Amino acid sequence: MEIEIIFKDAAVPKRVDVDSYYTKAGFFVIRIKDFLIKYPMENIFSVSHKHGYHWGSKAHLADVRKEE
Repeated sequence: MEIEIIFKDAAVPKRVDVDSYYTKAGFFVIRIKDFLIKYPMENIFSVSHKHGYHWGSKAHLADVRKEE
């Protein structure tokens, strides 16, 4: 999944393709394959990611019905 990190002192957001991400002990941690990259939360302004529809949602059910 692709996430976008906006750092407090950066002019351009950083886009990263990650396997997962979480927070721990004041750090924003991203996992890319076998690597963990930790950013201090105090340096991050915001994080965003594309959020698709969920199983059981109207959009998902419509797609499933199209395939049948």
